[in-house]
Amino acid sequence: MKFSHVLTVALATVAFAAPVAAQTVDITTLDGSQGVAAPAGEMAAGSSATITSNTALDADGSLQLTGNRTRVLNGNNYVPTTNYGAADSIVSLTGDYLVLDGGSGGIQSPAFRVYVNTDGVRGELIWEAAYNGGYTLGVEDSAAASDLFWMYQAGGGCTGFVGTTGCGAGSYILRTAEDWGNVLGSNWFVSAFGVGQGGGAGTSFNALADNVVLTTTQGSLGYNFQAAAAVPEPGTWAMMLVGFGAIGAGMRRSKRRSGLAMQVA
Repeated sequence: MKFSHVLTVALATVAFAAPVAAQTVDITTLDGSQGVAAPAGEMAAGSSATITSNTALDADGSLQLTGNRTRVLNGNNYVPTTNYGAADSIVSLTGDYLVLDGGSGGIQSPAFRVYVNTDGVRGELIWEAAYNGGYTLGVEDSAAASDLFWMYQAGGGCTGFVGTTGCGAGSYILRTAEDWGNVLGSNWFVSAFGVGQGGGAGTSFNALADNVVLTTTQGSLGYNFQAAAAVPEPGTWAMMLVGFGAIGAGMRRSKRRSGLAMQVA
């Protein structure tokens, strides 16, 4: 069977979910029910990814990443079930971040990722602050559309490296997400995107991320991480009901007094 036919069959089994126009989804949980998850198998021991309201990055909350390695994404790069469009439709992946503790070496940052697949081969386009001018600890910054990504490709090929001594042993090839998409072409497709710190960030690593947006030629899809509104405890509900009852009774008494005053007049 020709490769083009194999690719067509493979893509037909993947749900198509390319961005349409501009869409932003508020994410309050990472259990997958809102389309975004932190897979347990992708989390290093002692690491965490949580949505917190205690943040200097965004007033309504943001994603907090701690420890050696985390992944927060909206798909499965190992067994793709979504298709956000061909690689050559990628325009950008952007996001906001703030590093509270740079972890090992003090240079680690959230890593924004576009996950790509083709004919059983998987890869990742990876943005890190270290390759985009660095950052200032405790100061909000952003991954911009013009920033540079390197590429990891599973199973060899060294697509993202320059060197002859093995993948990762040479220097990175750095391109914008759009340029990488054009290099990969229409045979590759986007299976997911998200954010998380790379392996070896260190146990002290602590950072915030928010407003992760994939833009393609079909539109954009973004995720705003925000803390869910607190649900009152049963005791609080009871106090609220008593309070509402008291207010209602007061209003009824006030209405009766007003009616009596009008009759006397």
